Amino acid sequence: MLLYASHPALYAFLSLSVLDSFPDYIFFFSNMSSPSYTLFDFSQRHSNFRNRSHASAILAFQQNSRGLSRSGAIPRKRRTIKDEITAFTERHAHGPPQYPAYLKNTVYALMVQEQYTLYCEKAKQLAQDRVIPPDSFTAALISHDLRLPTQWNPDDKGEFVEISDDCLELTYKGAGKEDADISAVRANYPFRPQCGIFYYEVEIISKGVDGHIGIGFCWSSNSLDRLPGWEEHSWGYHGDDGHLFSGPGTSKPYGPKFGTGDIIGCGFDFRTMSAFYTKNGIYLGTAFQNVTGRGIFPFVGFKTPGERIRANFGHIPFKFDITQYFKDERRNTLTQVLHRRKEKQFQNAVVLDYLLHHGYTQSATVLKRLMTPDQAQDDPDAQSRRDVRLAIMEADVERAITLCNEKYPTVLENNPHLLFRLRCRRFIDMVRTAQRHDGMDVDTRQHAGMKRRRVMPERSRSLDDQEIPDDEEEEDVFRDIMAYGKKLQRLYGSLAEERPEMKSELMAAFSVLAYIDLDDSAVSYLFEPWHAEKLASDLNSAILVEQNRHPTPALERIYRQTATVVNELVLSGNSQAAMLTPDQDCLIKDS
Repeated sequence: MLLYASHPALYAFLSLSVLDSFPDYIFFFSNMSSPSYTLFDFSQRHSNFRNRSHASAILAFQQNSRGLSRSGAIPRKRRTIKDEITAFTERHAHGPPQYPAYLKNTVYALMVQEQYTLYCEKAKQLAQDRVIPPDSFTAALISHDLRLPTQWNPDDKGEFVEISDDCLELTYKGAGKEDADISAVRANYPFRPQCGIFYYEVEIISKGVDGHIGIGFCWSSNSLDRLPGWEEHSWGYHGDDGHLFSGPGTSKPYGPKFGTGDIIGCGFDFRTMSAFYTKNGIYLGTAFQNVTGRGIFPFVGFKTPGERIRANFGHIPFKFDITQYFKDERRNTLTQVLHRRKEKQFQNAVVLDYLLHHGYTQSATVLKRLMTPDQAQDDPDAQSRRDVRLAIMEADVERAITLCNEKYPTVLENNPHLLFRLRCRRFIDMVRTAQRHDGMDVDTRQHAGMKRRRVMPERSRSLDDQEIPDDEEEEDVFRDIMAYGKKLQRLYGSLAEERPEMKSELMAAFSVLAYIDLDDSAVSYLFEPWHAEKLASDLNSAILVEQNRHPTPALERIYRQTATVVNELVLSGNSQAAMLTPDQDCLIKDS
């Protein structure tokens, strides 16, 4: 599928600005990367996550930025590749990590899917071979645990709390007479900075005797016999007085009290290391700032008999509109990016390069006149490449081949696979043309998916009644198609047996002849505009390479670089980058 900018200038501005938004990290990458790594090293068919020589920079960044998980703690010994693969396999054995709906289509969600795809496709191979370069992006992807909180942890709770079978409902069973009777529970996994903002809700089924329920978050090292916020590295909002706690002696007023029937939400923003709360869908404002620590877990505590709650980690819709809140925060981040100062002349040059590359000659001429009114001239090469592209898109492949040989005589000679693809495209267009105009067109609703069969004249009709001219024309069209198909088989049949990708493309082209209904899903993709556009773009790139020019425009390379940097920043835990989605922020899908 091809992607286009909704506005070329916005496309360029955003791409440049995103890179400029994280100068410290970009500087770090440029110093840690392989010396051969440049902006122009990305392949045309960009993949968001690939093995790259500069992935060592990511791993070094992670090692340098993790720090100690808590004051005075001894860092864990770095696991071997074998250990990482074993842990990775165990994490995904029961399916991909679950996440709330508001995180759909984010870079975090994309990484989760990439991890699970890697597990499904290569788990056995990884476990057997264990040959993964330690500085590869695959190694970095495998080593990151991206699972978010989904339930309370039955193995990480106080002795006076009863947990339901689905591990979402908690009931306090203690005496509640003194502080020693307090019990708390942590969730199964911590918040992850890769999601930018994490949010969960707690429904107060019963506030019990006094409603001494605390809701918040804490480190994995905090004890389970203290309410949230009653000790260091623990933060909580308490229902009995509406106060906030972030350590011993830190009580301060914040919001309303809460009790039976209320739904309290807790959100954590990794961009500012701050937290907020909601009550019954209403935002209560920032509660905590400058929170420290990496492994921060949802945390709930109880003190008096009868207290009972149920958590929602995103398996059902939230009371608070976190989806809109998340969109607003993403928009704010994007606004900051777009408002950065930019060099107009450079932007115009990048957009002009894009227009000329794809043969948008009229638009390019207008832009040239705006840039340099006295020096604006037409580009004959861009016009020639545009003519070749249009010929392919208008199903006149033979003309495209002729124009290419006239203007660029060595291109198809040096790129025989492109000539093969052009000839396959011509065969496909011949069948489509025949389907539209000759007698082979029948009621496709009754014969969808059925093979094409010849319809012979009825014997009961006299020769005078039969439409012989049309039938003869149909015979000629069908004969031409079969002759061209035999030519393709003769030219490429033997070679296709040695090259699976060529065989696949040749068989796909021949398959269209077997279907009456060309809208059948088995062949319809061959007639989508993007299929011809991809071929036209590849030929255009080959022409440019022949001229010692880059096969892709600078604008697309900037976008790919931006998307790659954002992806890798997110994987390394940069929560600012987690709020950006380049494909949605500056691209629209061409339908």
